[in-house]
Amino acid sequence: MRKRFYRDRAVAECGLCGREIWPGEGFYQVNGEIFCRDCLERYAEQFFAGFFREGTV
Repeated sequence: MRKRFYRDRAVAECGLCGREIWPGEGFYQVNGEIFCRDCLERYAEQFFAGFFREGTV
């Protein structure tokens, strides 16, 4: 059996897409939630959805 090392395990999981985040990869941690780089835009759209307006001010 092969001995597992820290680098062989994911350090986190994205809260939106579920992708594993591996040592050395960057990620965002916002209010305790973790997001991969690919999901930051999706998270921001969901977070700010209540502030979205169409038309004029």
